[in-house]
Amino acid sequence: MIRGITLSTLACLLLLLNPVGALAAPTNEEVSQLANSLGWTTDDLENYLSDKELSLEHFDSIESLKDYLGTPITPDNLNKLLKNYNMTQEELEILLTGFNESVQDYWFIEDLDVAIDFYQNHEEQMQNLEAFLLNIGMTEDETASLYQHFKKLDKQALANNISNWKEELQAFVTMDQEEQLSSANKESLLSIWKNVSKQLELTPVFYSVDDNGNRKEIVLDEFLQAPQYDTVALEIYDSNDALLVDTVISPEKLTSGFAVAAADKVVNLAELSGNLTTLYDSQLPNTASFVPLFLFAGYLCVLTGCIILLRNKSKKLYEK
Repeated sequence: MIRGITLSTLACLLLLLNPVGALAAPTNEEVSQLANSLGWTTDDLENYLSDKELSLEHFDSIESLKDYLGTPITPDNLNKLLKNYNMTQEELEILLTGFNESVQDYWFIEDLDVAIDFYQNHEEQMQNLEAFLLNIGMTEDETASLYQHFKKLDKQALANNISNWKEELQAFVTMDQEEQLSSANKESLLSIWKNVSKQLELTPVFYSVDDNGNRKEIVLDEFLQAPQYDTVALEIYDSNDALLVDTVISPEKLTSGFAVAAADKVVNLAELSGNLTTLYDSQLPNTASFVPLFLFAGYLCVLTGCIILLRNKSKKLYEK
């Protein structure tokens, strides 16, 4: 798949604002030569532009199209970029791997330059957040499945929800770490989970798990009224009923402040998501904006499990 987006946001905006009929598109021969120089076919180039809601008719010359695309990555300009950041090729690959990317995901040196700068400034934060998600038992294959699912969704629609999710979660950050979640808090978390699941086109299914590993489904709307459970299994399906995640959340991993701490991480993630989304709109390739969104969904899975497990813990402590 051809991936990537240009640095020329302003140029793109001006192109979109101009009537298509007022521009004369580059010739077929010019387009073919440009595509060949990139190692693409003409269809690849047209599909790339289509992903940005553009077409060849939006460009009045082959030069304007080249300016929009940027400078193709070559061994020489890549080495120069690495020297500017005082890093090796291996170090670059390690950095990008932390964001589920590689150098091969980038076609233009300007995009890679912006990505390196941003990722270096947020690498530790992203690693901590991802480690938190993996700690609940999601495998690399499951995270990859979620990642591929999110790549199919409407990026702008998801980006528009970031600020709302951040605002809804802010109330949990201000709570005392030792404070038990109230019924209203739990209902609020459930509401957030249901809303985010809908927007991300995911269907979560929860199960109580007995000592023999047998599962019994728990209806989402009955969480607050259901009996107490020691262990909960979570399955997540996409809109085609394909299983993306199957994980078990055990109470041993949780403390009374775990849900609030998780909410704090989600808010931090939302802030990072907003930054990445803004940067995506102007400079980063289309893969980048999905990394925080994919992690965001994972944390909300954790939070929903906390509602049941912490309620179970609270009751047992009270009974003692």
